[in-house]
Amino acid sequence: MYDYEITVDQCPQCHRPVGPNDETCGSGHPIRRTPRNLASAGIPELNKYIIAYGNLAKEHPESKLANAQMGMCFAKLKQYDKALTFLDKATEDNWEDDGAWFMTAVCLLRGKKPFLAQRQDINKAIDCLNTANQINPSSLNYVLLGFIKEDYFERKYLNVSPSAAEEYAKASEYGNIDDDKSTLASLLGL
Repeated sequence: MYDYEITVDQCPQCHRPVGPNDETCGSGHPIRRTPRNLASAGIPELNKYIIAYGNLAKEHPESKLANAQMGMCFAKLKQYDKALTFLDKATEDNWEDDGAWFMTAVCLLRGKKPFLAQRQDINKAIDCLNTANQINPSSLNYVLLGFIKEDYFERKYLNVSPSAAEEYAKASEYGNIDDDKSTLASLLGL
């Protein structure tokens, strides 16, 4: 999951040239490409990435991944409406991008616990996560599904199938749920 790469020809921070498979630039700056990596990015760093990906989108409007990257950056900055605009375009242009579907679900919660979200946003988030799991099942997707079902449905005493416990069990089949819970907490700002 989230193993796609976006072609950035220079580091967003220092503007040194980078190759498509480089993890860092010559100065040692990380080249962010995934929701997991963006979870640890700071605000000044994110602003540089937004500029770099915005330039990429202007230079290569056919790039299917530039919108997803912009959406992920704006989501981390808690600008959820702007992030949803980019992520909606990303899922429309490239419906197979499971990372964009995941980040759309994160943005639909708007930085709040699911218990405080509107039911229509909860339903859309669940649909987005189910779509992401159909494309590429991931423990991070299942952890978010479990969290939504635990915090929204179980706290309101609503029956839902599969339950939060079943979603967490499924997540453990795909990876380390403790790491995913901390990544999710960072992405949601909890």
